[in-house]
Amino acid sequence: MNRITFTAPILLLTSALPTTAVAEDVVVTATRYETPITQTLSAVTVLTEEDLKRYQDDDLGTLLSRLAGVGLVNSGSLGATSNVLLRGTSSSQVLVLIDGVPSVSASTGQTSFSSIPLSNIERIEVVRGPVSSLYGANGIGGVIQVFTKSPAKANDDVYVTGSYGSNNFRRVGAGFQFSTDKTRAAADIFYTGTDGFDSTTLTSDSNKDADGFSQYAGNLSVDTRLSDDLLLGINHIQSSSKAHYDSVCYTGFTATEIDWQTQTELVNSSLSLDYDLSGTTRFSTRIGRYVDDSVNSDGDDSANDTQFKTTGYTANALAERNLGDVTAILGLDVDSVELESTTNYDENERLNTGIFTSLATYVGDFGLQGSLRFDNNSAYDTYTTGTLGASYLVNDSLELIGSAGTAFRAPSFNELYFPGYGDENVEPEESRSVELALRQFTVGGEWRLSAYRIDTTNLIGSDPNTVTATNINEARIHGLELDVTQQFGAFDLAVNSTLTDARDADDERLNNRPEWTLFAALGYDYGQWRFNTDLQTESGRKNGAVALGDYAILGLGSRISLNDSSTLSARVDNVLDEDYVTNYDSSSDSYYNTPGRSFKLSAKYHF
Repeated sequence: MNRITFTAPILLLTSALPTTAVAEDVVVTATRYETPITQTLSAVTVLTEEDLKRYQDDDLGTLLSRLAGVGLVNSGSLGATSNVLLRGTSSSQVLVLIDGVPSVSASTGQTSFSSIPLSNIERIEVVRGPVSSLYGANGIGGVIQVFTKSPAKANDDVYVTGSYGSNNFRRVGAGFQFSTDKTRAAADIFYTGTDGFDSTTLTSDSNKDADGFSQYAGNLSVDTRLSDDLLLGINHIQSSSKAHYDSVCYTGFTATEIDWQTQTELVNSSLSLDYDLSGTTRFSTRIGRYVDDSVNSDGDDSANDTQFKTTGYTANALAERNLGDVTAILGLDVDSVELESTTNYDENERLNTGIFTSLATYVGDFGLQGSLRFDNNSAYDTYTTGTLGASYLVNDSLELIGSAGTAFRAPSFNELYFPGYGDENVEPEESRSVELALRQFTVGGEWRLSAYRIDTTNLIGSDPNTVTATNINEARIHGLELDVTQQFGAFDLAVNSTLTDARDADDERLNNRPEWTLFAALGYDYGQWRFNTDLQTESGRKNGAVALGDYAILGLGSRISLNDSSTLSARVDNVLDEDYVTNYDSSSDSYYNTPGRSFKLSAKYHF
């Protein structure tokens, strides 16, 4: 069945994927195997290398906040903690992968987004909606998969690059790639540093200073064809970051304000083997290792340092079979996690085994996709999740999609075992989701209108009487997203907008979920020049009884290719110097600051 359609009317009101993805794009995150984007029923956003060049963002959280259904809760200057929310779910309810391997702290259950270097990223795929039936724990809101830079076919290259901007921001890097008949390799190394700005509104002398950030990062990617049917791949990314931040500590009833710093080491490695048994049968396996090592320090006495080091090992195998219009997969995941810490946890390791299967078929104008997964975990026993979706082509270009699924979030080591807080009886959070969508692919773009509901039970919080972790709450999220992207000659337009109503069991709004967001970007190519402008706005964000205010941020950028070897680019963010916040700390009655007007100049030279 031909699912690539002709030019159709574009809904000019709101929403789009901030990418130039077209109907021929192939994605892997939505199904765990290579699938044309036209044959995935999930809401998928693809961010390409061109998008990274367009927005010139300094951190992953800021880039992701430009997408439909994505919220960002920032805690100050570059390198500060960032929580990324998908469809109103919490950061710990979102699964993050790097080249197929998880990136998560076992202690908090969250991902250190500031430690994942944008400079070493080539592509990002974001799937919104329940994904536990394919990936297991923490897939309530969706999955974000980062793909590191990989070698291009038959394109040897050596380059250097550098950037300078506001707050003494500087970034320098170099990389290379080469290819032979059977082997391709690419490597990059970068240094990023900034003096930063004051992260909070805390007014003591120790917290009035700027909070700087520095990071060294590198990646290596190699793939070699051992035979016509057998491909071996190696991916490795590593970063070492140091971020300063403001904080208030309490000794008894006395508040002591300290200028803290966090040293974070992130390592993510994988070895994969893909075997094409025939034209209809494929087998792939991957082993991986991930490390999230965080040390909090007052910068003075190492005896006060606290360390939380997660080390995980993963192994998975997947068989894919294509029989006419039917595609079936069967997979196995094994994930072992260990936590080392200066805190004495009651338990410091756990093992998870997951078995999953998926089936997709198209008959005439109808499509059907379903997946089922069984997980067994040494900490919380067993769990079963499933997803079912169906589609119908209303005409040659308009598709109606309906889906429903269950998902869960595993309790973190803090919630299970932290001394004085954890409780081994805490159970996983559970969710049920339904979605109804209209979608249309066009010659120059696509649009999708999605309405969804997520009901989550067993939400983990603190017992008001014992101040220990417990399953204490429920949440209900209603959302409406409209995504549009379209090419008009030399112009390309991307718009996305999201309406979110996220409430707990008492009908109180959940913290840090804006009620409405809008992002619009317009690009124009003129000869060797590329011009970009974008607008990001939101309203209705609250934290408890504190309204954080509405805002609109304007960005401008340009890029010129001087020749085949040299590229210059410039970017101005928050052109109107909007004063806004996305986070508030009720314990210290302080706000987390955000960047004012800022600029950046960059250059890249290929030898």
